[in-house]
Amino acid sequence: MKSSILIILLLALANKVYPCGNEYGHTLDGKRIPTRYFFLSERMLHFDTLEIQHKLTALRAKVNSGSATFKTRSDIALNLMKLGQADSSIKILRPLLREHPNEYTINANLGTAYELAGQLDSALKYISEGYQINPKSHRGSEWVHIKILEAKLKEQQQSGWMATNAILDLRELLNKVKAKNQHRARRNVNQSIFYQVRTRAPFTPAPNKILSNMLQTLGDFNAESGTYENALLAYAFAIKFQPSSYLGRKIKEKIITLNRRRDAHPDIWELPDAFVRIIHIGKLNPDLLLMGLDGFAEQLDSMHLNEAFRQDSLNILKNQLDSIQTQTNKIIKTKNGQLSRAIKAKYIFLVLGLFIGILLTSSIFKRKRKKQTPPHRHKSHPPAPLPSSS
Repeated sequence: MKSSILIILLLALANKVYPCGNEYGHTLDGKRIPTRYFFLSERMLHFDTLEIQHKLTALRAKVNSGSATFKTRSDIALNLMKLGQADSSIKILRPLLREHPNEYTINANLGTAYELAGQLDSALKYISEGYQINPKSHRGSEWVHIKILEAKLKEQQQSGWMATNAILDLRELLNKVKAKNQHRARRNVNQSIFYQVRTRAPFTPAPNKILSNMLQTLGDFNAESGTYENALLAYAFAIKFQPSSYLGRKIKEKIITLNRRRDAHPDIWELPDAFVRIIHIGKLNPDLLLMGLDGFAEQLDSMHLNEAFRQDSLNILKNQLDSIQTQTNKIIKTKNGQLSRAIKAKYIFLVLGLFIGILLTSSIFKRKRKKQTPPHRHKSHPPAPLPSSS
């Protein structure tokens, strides 16, 4: 009977509408702060192999046509990685890197290919070099990727290291939030972990101890310096990726402790109904959280995709308007140039016409004067008187 009630509640939770872009969460002392909820939807857990094949076909067509650049070949390598062909990617990327040693994308792609191929030393080398070239890449989150590779090397040297150690040091994360702008620092830490978990998830399906380890630290970080909501979400998804039943029980204990801390402030909370239901379900059985969280993640993913689509649509519209404005400006500039040249030509012809007119008028006037002037006659002297006779 209890299980039936829980399933009904979880189905109701899955059909709820959730906010997007303007979520708020609560610290464990009851303060309400803006945040983004962490989630992993089904879409984020797998690559669309059909879409990747279409991309590869288009990219190879460029190579065959002779219009490919080094970027085209790097994109081919990346898509091959997504299909599990890391060795083929390495064969493409190594010659490219010799030609373009300071290109961030090639360094990063080669590092990822080596990681997928199990060559961790080389992976750490190239991911670190890429980070030095562009520390703002991947939304400034590649420092997390470096920490993951360092942890994988330790696990390789000492089996079981991740079961008792955190990939991300919680004290280091909390120290980052001691900056002047705590909200921005907190957001940056969360977003870095969100991004690295999401980009890694389709390469490493559950169960996966790396993702579970990182998600536990994400939960710990939010329990201490972030929001209750993100702590709960991170712990719940950590259970999903946890291969060990023993470690899974430890995460469930963290959820119970988190909810007890939350219950210490019952009068100052305004949680969404979805989280109220998740809390009660988690108290009864943390395993059932996953059923509700899958629906929750799908709803959030849909909202975020709609938001991204709206942003893309606005950008497309803006680009179209900019293009129209650019074309209009070109037409106006061309017309203005033509008009300016026409006006100049008009003035030139006018001046030339006046000059010719003046010449003609002057010539005509001279001719008229010449006709009106009588011909010049020589004056004759009267004849000399005859001498008188005496």
